[in-house]
Amino acid sequence: MQRRTILAVGMLAAVALTPEAASAQFELSPRGIVGALTRPLRHLLPRHHRHHIARHPRAHETRAASRETDAGAAQPEVFDTPIWPDAYQQLVGYVFRPADYRPRLQQHGFGDIATAVIGPLPSRPTTVGTASRDTADTDTVGDAAKGAAACAGEIDEKAGWPADRIEQTMALNDKQRGAFEKFRNAYFNGAKSIKADCRNLAHLSPTRRLEAMEQRLWTVRDAGVLIREPLKTFYQSLNDEQKAKFNADLTGKPNDQDSTKAADAATKREQQECYGKEAGELQRFLKKIRETVRPAQKQRESFDALRKKSSQMAKLLLASCTQAPPATPLERLDAADTRLTAMNYAATTIDIALNDFYGQLSKDQKAKFDAMGR
Repeated sequence: MQRRTILAVGMLAAVALTPEAASAQFELSPRGIVGALTRPLRHLLPRHHRHHIARHPRAHETRAASRETDAGAAQPEVFDTPIWPDAYQQLVGYVFRPADYRPRLQQHGFGDIATAVIGPLPSRPTTVGTASRDTADTDTVGDAAKGAAACAGEIDEKAGWPADRIEQTMALNDKQRGAFEKFRNAYFNGAKSIKADCRNLAHLSPTRRLEAMEQRLWTVRDAGVLIREPLKTFYQSLNDEQKAKFNADLTGKPNDQDSTKAADAATKREQQECYGKEAGELQRFLKKIRETVRPAQKQRESFDALRKKSSQMAKLLLASCTQAPPATPLERLDAADTRLTAMNYAATTIDIALNDFYGQLSKDQKAKFDAMGR
């Protein structure tokens, strides 16, 4: 497994964009860049991806130490908010309600990587369904269960099932309803697997938090892979009229010239906002690390390497920031899959550079670095 992982990452590294090339190619074909970079990773890596990075001493706490800390706790563990807690719900929401979920999906990018490393980490998520659970706040056991649910983005049948409008707006026959029910079951089984992968981030070092984010994104992607065939079966069971409704009425596409112009103007605004946000997150990330550890002259080369890799990955993630939703649900699922894979590749690439930089730090600098975001 590790050989295949290293091979895939090596192939991607061979085509890693320089800052200049990234900018030029991005203008030509955003979807092509992201697809070309992530396709080898998506096809070569086995499910339940584990990448291997040589860790420097004290760069990460051991899993055994984490388990001992958790086992010694006097009360049930309350899970801290993972990075992008509702990724799975947004992935499936984008399939069924892209007009509603596209902005939510697009807001995630380099900022998630920056937050995983430098913080601040939120202590309690604000996701759909939390309000209905507030009455359990005084119950310690309830808190633990609530934390686990939050780790999966509050995914349950009472909290924002993204495909509810299918049931409300389409007259499904028995065969179609059966296919839809199989998809629903696959969706919630995916949610269970994500909950099972929940982890406490409170005592992890910055690079270990980033590693946890990578693993979580891959778990979400695995869940997305499992729902593809049930989704395909359901979609193929629809007649032409139902498919048209699925792909037009539910997507909120403009249907006249004025609406099209307004949509184009909105896309330009989104692009500007996305560029500004990602550039700001990149600067926040680098500035926080630089000001925290204050690299010495002999450490500048390693820090520059981190800066260059971070810049390249930020540009890579920008490439899919404002793409219009694809025409069919399967294409939208694949687009979301590509986004998750790109996020994971970017996080892994930065993780490697960050770990190399960490290895150059003094004991005092490492202590300051490890304290970031806690």
